[in-house]
Amino acid sequence: MNPFVRQLLPIPLAAAAAVLAGPYAGGLLAQFLVLGTVTAALALTWGTAGILNLGHSVTFGAGAYAGAWFSLFAEAHGGAYGSLAGLGAGALLGGVMAWLIAAVGLRRRLDAVGFALVTFVVALAAEQVAGRWTGVTGGFNGLTDIPRFHIGALSFTPTAARGVTAGLAVLVIVLLASLARRPYGVALAAVRDNERRMAALGYDVGAAKTGVFTFTGVVAGLMGAVYVMQVQFVSPGLIGLVMGTNFVVWAMLGSRRTVWGPVVATLVVSAGANLLADAALDYWLLVTGAAFVAAVVLVPDGVAVVVRHRMPARWFPARRVVLGRAAPVADGQAREGLVVRSVGCRFGPFTALRGVDLDLTEPGVHCLIGPNGAGKSTLLDVLSGFTPATDGSWRLNGQDVTGRPPWELTRSGLGRKFQAPSIAGSLTLAENLALARWGRTHGARALVRQRWTANLPPEAWFVLDAAGFADRMDTLAGSLSHGEQQLLELAMTLTAGCDVLLLDEPTAGMTRSETEQVAEVLRGLVHDHGLPVLVVEHDMAFIRSVADRVTVLRGGEVMATGTVAEIESNSEVSAVYVGRAAGGRP
Repeated sequence: MNPFVRQLLPIPLAAAAAVLAGPYAGGLLAQFLVLGTVTAALALTWGTAGILNLGHSVTFGAGAYAGAWFSLFAEAHGGAYGSLAGLGAGALLGGVMAWLIAAVGLRRRLDAVGFALVTFVVALAAEQVAGRWTGVTGGFNGLTDIPRFHIGALSFTPTAARGVTAGLAVLVIVLLASLARRPYGVALAAVRDNERRMAALGYDVGAAKTGVFTFTGVVAGLMGAVYVMQVQFVSPGLIGLVMGTNFVVWAMLGSRRTVWGPVVATLVVSAGANLLADAALDYWLLVTGAAFVAAVVLVPDGVAVVVRHRMPARWFPARRVVLGRAAPVADGQAREGLVVRSVGCRFGPFTALRGVDLDLTEPGVHCLIGPNGAGKSTLLDVLSGFTPATDGSWRLNGQDVTGRPPWELTRSGLGRKFQAPSIAGSLTLAENLALARWGRTHGARALVRQRWTANLPPEAWFVLDAAGFADRMDTLAGSLSHGEQQLLELAMTLTAGCDVLLLDEPTAGMTRSETEQVAEVLRGLVHDHGLPVLVVEHDMAFIRSVADRVTVLRGGEVMATGTVAEIESNSEVSAVYVGRAAGGRP
């Protein structure tokens, strides 16, 4: 069967099932599928992007109220397109509310727990407002007699309405599943795994998280309007904490890092709760809660993940990523390098950097050394946008880039490798490298359309070939050794297409042979690709083998700059650093 047809097949099957199941069972199926769609949207936000939203019900309930208002208004005033207006208003209101929540929490860089608490408070407040705003919401009694879905003069029968509702819900689920598999969804997973790395690859992490949160708000609002036109009733319960908790529970039970798993969990739990409530009204909440606790303890990753691991691997083929070789940069495109002047950084009364000057305008390895606390890593964080400077300025390729965020600096030509290996461990080598390639050039819409192909620059292939990664591209990055992860991160940094490379202790935790391999790679990058490289390092043997120039930091200030021989012959430096190192670490 054609893959495209196979993806769309669930849509008519769901519609037919809702129609053939009869008024009661078919109506419940349509309702549960709508709830499953909203849960799938939460899975994209939480499981894929790592943003826990305890108030997902707010956008769902707001969309339901918007759908109800427009439908009732149209019926009262003879409007023929009240349902379509209600769907549009529900999606718009859900998106606006989600964007406002994201602007408060995600743009202000709240941590995961802090943001979850914000969404919890919003859900609590929204339910109270809906319950007391009687003139608009009908209070705790809600709004009733909402018209069924219709288009112009075409009014669907109850049978047709539940078929349309079920089909529309599954259509949205299919779109969400497709989005999660595309580079856009995988980029969100990489943001979840490692925000700093994605920012250093050129991705505006704040915009990415705000965008997916707003998008899922649009989906939840749309499905809220669909839901209310199916059940013909809306109350504050749709917008409150109980409904929000249900979405979280269903997503966790079904495996939040999948899309279809939460949908199936929603259907099963909702149907089971419906049957149990009829049989034992006084105990169904207790039984449901106990079942949830047992599932979380026994299958913390969700049922879908457990089931998938027990199925044949051939049913779930790995994503095929095609990596090619980009043409070398033309000789006429000369790099102007990085020029740093009088950079300072203070944390309250503590001065981490004071009046630092650096020139990285020529190809070569410039090593930055000094004792712990000298400000070496802080300087790299300042220059790459992760820590704000309080004084000074720096220019990259002739442009003033002082104070720009990390993703803008990367797009201007600055590459940054961190001290600890910084990769997306849940992705393959090829996926990490492809995302690294697109960071400087692709926005969200481009990632949605992008196929899994990427051409890597020659300097990236130089590292990959030296590390022996060419035949291991389908390996999970998290399974690599420490040294291999260091080399992969270096290749990713170069894949982004940098003009100046900043490396923070690239040999930390490596064996001597791995250290020598890194030294060879750096020499090749300088000799064959003309890169200016700034390296923070402690290993004097490594420094002697690669450094063209050395700068010594002490107490956040430049103590001396020169060749390795000049630094080692400097009596003050030798006494304080090289002498203590005895040929090893300063």
